[in-house]
Amino acid sequence: MKPWIFIFFAAILEVFWAISLKNIDKVKIFAAIKSLNFFSAIGLEAFIPLLGYIGFGLANVYCISLAFKEIPISIAFGAWTGLALVFNILYEVFFLKVHFSILHFLYMTMILGGIIGLKTISSK
Repeated sequence: MKPWIFIFFAAILEVFWAISLKNIDKVKIFAAIKSLNFFSAIGLEAFIPLLGYIGFGLANVYCISLAFKEIPISIAFGAWTGLALVFNILYEVFFLKVHFSILHFLYMTMILGGIIGLKTISSK
C-alpha cells in the first residue's frame, strides 16, 4: 500500500508542477535578473513560479522513484500518469472553470478503472 501513496502524492505534485510551469514568465525573470532586483515585488513574482517548478518537479520525481522501488515501473508509471491527468482535469474544472461534460466524466472513469486494475494486478 505504501508505494501507492507515493504514486498518489507524486500525481498531486505533478499538478502543482504544471501550475508552476504555466505561471513562469521568462520576460519577468530576465527583467529581474537584468535589474538585479531578486527580492523586490517584481523579482519575487518572477521567481516564485520558477522555484515552485523546480521544487515540485524534484519532489514529484522523488516520490515516483520511491514507488518504482516496490512496483513494476510500467504499472507505477501508468498509474502516476493517469492520476496526474485526472487531478489536472479536476484542477482545471474547479479552479479555472474549464467546461466539463459527461464525456469527460466517462473517460476519467475509464482512466481510474485502469488505475484500479493496475493496482489489483500489481499486488499479485
